[in-house]
Amino acid sequence: MKPKKSFNDRLENINWEIYYKDLPFNQSALSLYKWAPIADELKTLDRKIVLNSMILKWDVIKKRI
Repeated sequence: MKPKKSFNDRLENINWEIYYKDLPFNQSALSLYKWAPIADELKTLDRKIVLNSMILKWDVIKKRI
């Protein structure tokens, strides 16, 4: 139930006018990193790679907006 409440809380507090200007997929990237099916000791460098990858992809989209 905690993930559902967390999602609902985030949804209620989103300012849709500026949400896209920040890092809207950061939470998703962190979840991807957390739940990736790989041993934790092999993830040491992956967090930075996953977050940077998502940020760079979003930057490409923002330039088109």
